[in-house]
Amino acid sequence: MEVQDHLNIFESLGLGDMSKVSLMNRQDTKYVFDDSKIYDVLEKLSKYYKILEIDGLRQMSYSNIYFDTDDFHFFNHHQRGKSNRYKIRNRQYDNSDLAFCEVKFKTNKERTVKNRQKILSLMEEYDASSKDFLKDVCPVPVEDLKAKVFMRFDRITLVHKEWKDRCTLDMNLTATNKDKEFEFKGLVIAEIKQDKFTPQCDFNLVLKSENIYPDSFSKYAMSTIKLYPELKNNRFKPRWLMLDKLLKNHK
Repeated sequence: MEVQDHLNIFESLGLGDMSKVSLMNRQDTKYVFDDSKIYDVLEKLSKYYKILEIDGLRQMSYSNIYFDTDDFHFFNHHQRGKSNRYKIRNRQYDNSDLAFCEVKFKTNKERTVKNRQKILSLMEEYDASSKDFLKDVCPVPVEDLKAKVFMRFDRITLVHKEWKDRCTLDMNLTATNKDKEFEFKGLVIAEIKQDKFTPQCDFNLVLKSENIYPDSFSKYAMSTIKLYPELKNNRFKPRWLMLDKLLKNHK
């Protein structure tokens, strides 16, 4: 059964409802698991969550471009475990052609603060309007930013029926640069976005019932390691040992 077919078990909501759980200043908690568990997870989540539906679609395609400096300023901050770190990206919602320039700031309190500005399309270089936006929220000179990682994935977005939180499940991740491609085959990257993480929240309890526990996963960092193996990445080696075990099941 295709995942898209299995999503009909959820009650739906529209894009206009998302403002109730925008959570631009929030705490993110991630989970990584094998996609063989996705159907059981979705069935259990349908009791507590509604699904975002746009133009009849309940699983959307996304495209990201991640930006960094030539010396990988942002990746190296993550590699060193630095608090107060940034992620700069352009994102396009492929099914609607909406696109945004986004800056995510992870504070030393483990909170994520996101700023974004609408753009015309998924751009590899910033136009004048985006440069003005970035000058106020980006910690490095805008002219130093270069497109480093291109990514596509499919996303399911869920919203708690009582508007407690918002969750996403990302699948079919593929990362590329000018020379290489890496597919995170068989992985599901799930994330719950809350004002404050609550261990007894329904999303966490459902995943726990499937022996899936909070974990760390950065799409940008993990992709950068595979696409630019010459970069120092020892901090992430324990993470890759775990991921390799999951990925080997789908080779």
